[in-house]
Amino acid sequence: MKTLYLIRHGETNHNRMNNRLSGISDTKLTPSGIEQCKQLAHYFKRIPVDTVISSPLSRALDSAQLIFPTFKDDIRIHDDVIEIDYGQYEGFDRSQGIEKDAVISRWDTNPGNMSFPGGDNVADHAERVFNGLKSIASNEIGSSIAILSHRTSIRLIVAKILKIPLDHFRPIPCDNCSVTTIVSSGKGDLKLVSLNNTHIFQLDN
Repeated sequence: MKTLYLIRHGETNHNRMNNRLSGISDTKLTPSGIEQCKQLAHYFKRIPVDTVISSPLSRALDSAQLIFPTFKDDIRIHDDVIEIDYGQYEGFDRSQGIEKDAVISRWDTNPGNMSFPGGDNVADHAERVFNGLKSIASNEIGSSIAILSHRTSIRLIVAKILKIPLDHFRPIPCDNCSVTTIVSSGKGDLKLVSLNNTHIFQLDN
């Protein structure tokens, strides 16, 4: 059996700014996000990890380096756990004009097969990240693998595992530096063990 620790990156500037749609934009970790990662590192000192994988985006890679400092030069970059591309909506501030925007209205109501102008289709991205995780489970060496990814991608993976219709994936919880644990026999099967675990670290703020 393989254990996959699917970890969302630490808090970013966009998370602080009305949860802007970051997508593939390279937004940076905040000081609180850095501290979250350092706190999570204490937990993983007690948990053996054989392989660390990260999305290519800097907020995920920086988080991986902070959480797993002994792997700093051995983190494997995996494009198929990157965040969804919001296209023209990269950096969109959801606090402004949501009720007037048809794309954001669909994102909030029935996003399962929508496409962002100039960006990704949600169903296609779900398939990509789900198959990417199955490939990691089947092909990566080691029985304990940590994977640094992103909120929408993690939510979509969980929805696919649990067979939740993609129109309803967005309420799935996925906090900064949360850990979602998945197990696999290594033959492409995925089973959810725990979701959005944030009790393993505590912050002062």
